[in-house]
Amino acid sequence: MAALGLVAGPTLYSREWFQLVLDSVSEFVLVKGDRSRLLWANRAFREYYGLSNEQLRELVDSDHSDPDDTLQYVRDDHQVFTSGETLEVTEAVTRHDGAVHYFATVKTAIRDAAEVIGTVGVSRPTRDAGERTLSADLRGARKDRLSDLRQLIDALPACAFVVDAKQRVIATTREFNAAFGVTPQPGTDYEAVLGGQMPLGEPISAAINKARHSDGLVRTTPSPRRVWDVSVRPWFLPDTRTGGALVQLRDVTAERDAQAALRARNEELRVANEAIAAAKQELHHTLASLAVGVIVVDAQGHVLSTNPEALQVLGLPELGEEAEQWFSSAGLRSATGEPVAAVDNPLTRALAGESVRDEWLLLRREDLSSDRWISVSASAVQGSTRAAAVMTVSDVTQRQQSQRELEEFAYVASHDLQEPLRMVRSFMGLLADEYADDLDDMGRQYVQIAKDGAERMTILVQELLQYSRSGAASLSMADVSLEGVLADVQRELGEDIAASGARIEVEALPVVRADRSHMIQLFENLLTNALKFRSPERAPVIEVSARQRSGAWRVEVSDNGIGIDPKYASKVFRMFQRLHSRAEYSGTGIGLAICKRVVERHGGAIGVDSAVGRGCTFWFSLPVKS
Repeated sequence: MAALGLVAGPTLYSREWFQLVLDSVSEFVLVKGDRSRLLWANRAFREYYGLSNEQLRELVDSDHSDPDDTLQYVRDDHQVFTSGETLEVTEAVTRHDGAVHYFATVKTAIRDAAEVIGTVGVSRPTRDAGERTLSADLRGARKDRLSDLRQLIDALPACAFVVDAKQRVIATTREFNAAFGVTPQPGTDYEAVLGGQMPLGEPISAAINKARHSDGLVRTTPSPRRVWDVSVRPWFLPDTRTGGALVQLRDVTAERDAQAALRARNEELRVANEAIAAAKQELHHTLASLAVGVIVVDAQGHVLSTNPEALQVLGLPELGEEAEQWFSSAGLRSATGEPVAAVDNPLTRALAGESVRDEWLLLRREDLSSDRWISVSASAVQGSTRAAAVMTVSDVTQRQQSQRELEEFAYVASHDLQEPLRMVRSFMGLLADEYADDLDDMGRQYVQIAKDGAERMTILVQELLQYSRSGAASLSMADVSLEGVLADVQRELGEDIAASGARIEVEALPVVRADRSHMIQLFENLLTNALKFRSPERAPVIEVSARQRSGAWRVEVSDNGIGIDPKYASKVFRMFQRLHSRAEYSGTGIGLAICKRVVERHGGAIGVDSAVGRGCTFWFSLPVKS
């Protein structure tokens, strides 16, 4: 293909010569190549627009024409270039000062043999009013169409703008104007509109020059930094040539921030899940290594986990899903051998908020060669989303046998010790009665000392037997009315109460899950203590009350006796601890130790608040009955 060029030459009829000729005419002469590229313009055109030869080389139609007219120029050039026909048109040209001039233009194809290699246009000012009116009408129609296009784009519910082939803004949407705080005039360079915030030159150039589609993320600079999802698409003229680019933007800053926050959160969750998995694994190994059986259930009593020791203690290969199901099938019975009622199931009680501590149950099944004794404790789990209660089981068969043997020994020992003690007391009495006249004062004193010692030894043996029984292997747990227990104790101590002139005031007392015989033992020791250590200055007043606190009953037995120095508050619950001489107050120092053992076996605690001369308040706690 031949190319049209301007080659300087001094010879006659050379291109330079023709250029000099054309420079001498008053009409505008423009030579263009393909795609409406301006190759040369004569002096009249250059002087009209005030352009030098150097400036002319970079000139395109849109640089010397109103943007509204540029598209029509390009269409006319393309028609001549592709058809090879001559075209006569009336064109409107708008100068930079805003003045509009009308020209009658003839555009003709430049051929090299049969091939069109360019176009030449000759324009002269027109004085024909009809032509001018027609040109103005056509120009107005084009402007109207462009105005309609701008209105359409302006109303689009998107952030977008349109540029022409020179990357000048033709139209913008309202959302774009609001997002960037601008209302650009048509023909403004897009970079000026965006204030240099977004580097879009490359994708816009690719859309215009190569009809390439581009999508990607662009960050605005400087601060505040925002992230935009940008889509750049070419738009085309009716002759299929690229007229410019449509740029659509979507602010994804919040989405990107949310995605970053989500990724960070997911990473945190991953680390947390790994930590939880490690903790579960560690807990599993810990439970597996425990020497006590552990069973965990949810709020419905479904078994969540258990360790090997629990299965070994119960002699089962696995547990059923339901707590009541496996509890009964395991063969767990009360200490009396009766089946455990559903309401008495330790796990059921723990789920209801009760704390079960060291209850001994009998394990009896046909597949077991002998009965087993199982110690059971259960309590609710606080702060867990799944686990609601945990129960521990321990095989205490040997311990029960040892305690039974100890009880038998204590009984035999007490019986065998009390028999010679009775003989000592009896013979000392006979000696004092039958031979009193034969004894001098020292002899009678010795007899009385021996007799008193035997009586104290008898009391000590009896209380030791009581203490051993307070730690018996099993508790007969039942619903026990403490008011009924206290009434029985008052009848038992009726003579002592009357002799001391004591007044006992009782408030409402609760019903608790307990061993009734142990409760009698507990109240009997506390009331006896209050009667014994009464003040010689006033009649005894004993007050018994109960209040519910933090899932437990706090029962108080208060007196107005001699009181205890607070520094001995813990010492009084130890075996054989006495704060006074036998001459002042009788006793062995075992009664409060028995109270402590009874309360602790029922899952509670015991203590005393006192001051010397102001009486004592002995208190103990018991779990609230579910």
